[in-house]
Amino acid sequence: MKILQLVKKFPFPPKDGESIAVLSSSKGYADLGCEISLLSMNTKKHFVEKTEGEGLIHYKSIDTSYLDNTLNPIKAFLNLFSNDSFNIKRFDSSDFRHKLITILDSQDFDVIQLESLYMLPYINTIRSKSKAIIVFRSHNIEHEIWTNLSTSSNNPLLKWYYNLCSRRLKEYELNQFTNYDLLLPISHTDLSKYQQLGFDQKLLLSPVGIDIEKYAANRNVVNSVIKLGYIGSLDWKPNIEGLNWFFKNIWNAVSVKYNKIEFHLAGRNPDSSLQNLPYPKLFNHGEVPDAKDFLENLDFVVVPLLSGSGIRIKILESMAMGKVVLSTPKGYEGINIQNGRDGFIFNDAEEFEAQIQFLIENSKLISQISLNAKKYIKCNFDIKTLAQNNINKFKQIINSNG
Repeated sequence: MKILQLVKKFPFPPKDGESIAVLSSSKGYADLGCEISLLSMNTKKHFVEKTEGEGLIHYKSIDTSYLDNTLNPIKAFLNLFSNDSFNIKRFDSSDFRHKLITILDSQDFDVIQLESLYMLPYINTIRSKSKAIIVFRSHNIEHEIWTNLSTSSNNPLLKWYYNLCSRRLKEYELNQFTNYDLLLPISHTDLSKYQQLGFDQKLLLSPVGIDIEKYAANRNVVNSVIKLGYIGSLDWKPNIEGLNWFFKNIWNAVSVKYNKIEFHLAGRNPDSSLQNLPYPKLFNHGEVPDAKDFLENLDFVVVPLLSGSGIRIKILESMAMGKVVLSTPKGYEGINIQNGRDGFIFNDAEEFEAQIQFLIENSKLISQISLNAKKYIKCNFDIKTLAQNNINKFKQIINSNG
């Protein structure tokens, strides 16, 4: 089976959830004998100089298209007077479309997988050039992210603008429901939400596959000083919002209450609000060369997410490494752990402090929670099993189309 992936951000190195999800999907297909090609935007915001490497060798071919996706205030302002989603228009590129046409004119594909909503503007081009089935892999329900941001914002102007973005994205999402052949939501939660929105076409749950052997930790011991930490994209609004909430409302008190405790923060392109943070025992590492090494040096991983959609891949990776993860319910969406057995769920400072106290007083239980976390990932997110489920569905649709 020949599969072409369309991606809005070059997925290597895999330092964020979206990149990991893209590579996990393609690697799973390749391991099962599929021929995978990649066409990716290489954006100014996340520009990658080297578009080849060990983690990309499963692709038969890789093509990129440069996109200057810098936020243009003038274009954003003028867009207010139209009915179009500015979020979508920023990724509608004539150069990318030209490269897509060139590829489709020279090759035939069985499946074209669109990674994220921002690739859907290219459906008409695909239909005019290819008989491949079009699969939309939804990493998030995009309009919901902006709704959540609006709800949590105290700035009236931002609240209004976030609501506008949400309304236009939702309208675009709803209008696309019948334009692709298969929807692949990334979590049970998102699948249910699509159905509530009225989606009644073909769909299949498609979580992120994890190669658990790849994430085997070289060491997993509790440090003399307890190291909590977080790694992720520090320019993504839900991450910015959640971390600022956590530091202000939770970490400030916890760091004073416990002597031997530290918080380690890592990620690229940190928002200005996450620079020069005034909180005690907080170490900001910036972009680290190896996410796995960073996670290995932590005792507990913290994911304080309040908004967003999809599934938190860094939680999956951390659990695959046997790390104890403490997260808000939003962070655990699509990851149905048993609280206190596979990891911990907190809603506020009181619950978080109680969980830290429990872990300090019951350090012998940490190894069992670690084993439970790894077992949960192996049973629910195996890379080859999930890829095979997708391929079976692709074949079913292809055969039904005759």
